Amino acid sequence: MRMQLLYFQGFLPRFISRRLHVAGQVLNMLSSLISRASSRWGHKSKKEAKQKPRLVLSVEPLEGRLLPATFTWTNAVGNGLWDEPGNWTVAGTAQTTAYPGNNGGANTTGDSAVLTGNSNVLLSLPITLSNLQLQNNYNGVFSLLSTLTVSGGGQLAGGSIRQRTVFNSGSLVLTGGDFFWSGGSINPNNAAGKGTLTVSGGSLFCQQTRAVSSTLGSDLIVGGSGNVSFGNIDAIALENGANISNAGVILITESPGGLVVTPGHAMGLFSNTGSISKIAASGGGRYDIGMPLSTSGSVTLSNGSLSFVGFTGGGSPGTGYSVNQTAGTFSLGTGTQLNVALPDNAYVRP
Repeated sequence: MRMQLLYFQGFLPRFISRRLHVAGQVLNMLSSLISRASSRWGHKSKKEAKQKPRLVLSVEPLEGRLLPATFTWTNAVGNGLWDEPGNWTVAGTAQTTAYPGNNGGANTTGDSAVLTGNSNVLLSLPITLSNLQLQNNYNGVFSLLSTLTVSGGGQLAGGSIRQRTVFNSGSLVLTGGDFFWSGGSINPNNAAGKGTLTVSGGSLFCQQTRAVSSTLGSDLIVGGSGNVSFGNIDAIALENGANISNAGVILITESPGGLVVTPGHAMGLFSNTGSISKIAASGGGRYDIGMPLSTSGSVTLSNGSLSFVGFTGGGSPGTGYSVNQTAGTFSLGTGTQLNVALPDNAYVRP
């Protein structure tokens, strides 16, 4: 029994040692296989990386875009300046960096401006808008001392636009859309002089009623693509020697009505190289224009009468005229009249 125990004690260590030796060999083989596989895999990955370059994704930033906004005048800051953001709201929210024509620090052309209330406004830098609204509840003075371009129409229903100081003059330029003048005045009672109202595109509709009187104290310039419709029943007062220069289309669509010089103010000149048509829709009444006409374009009367009641020049007879036709045509429909009020030294020159 003792002999067997001694044999077992000597056999067990050798048995374990052999088994550990075999296990070590197996582990060495596995390690060698893993090393070879890793080497081959890494070599293959590098080869594939050379054959198939990795795709690098990037994001290209787009330029900033600002949506057009509709600004409403509040004059909350109280200084009356157009370019003061705090004087405007957008959807009821007071502005901190934006104002019409400069929406968020960058110049824009698609904004709209709405003037309401009693506060005056001063614009002294060039601005382009899509729409301008001087509403009928606006009772202030909009001092326009630079160029304001409006591309999409709007309205002048209240207040007044002042376009001249001793040092600056302003221009309102309409380039498109429909602009309705139903109330308010343009540059009235301004001893400093005139500005300009230019219709280079789109249409200007003059729609004053008998309850509304308006004044035009600046030159009206109608470009070749512009249209002006005088549908005013009440007369528009002319001041500051305001001239009308037409290279586009002027329609007279209502009568009675007219353009009448305010007493004490100089008389301007109505010059026409485009077309003037009286096509009164509400009858054949009389439309008086308180300035002489010089025309090389066309003048057409479809009904009623058209009167020019002023004259140029002075001094000896024949030095002034009420109507001066240098070219173009006069077309008078049946029963229509072209009336000319002639002082002693004025004449009609065909």
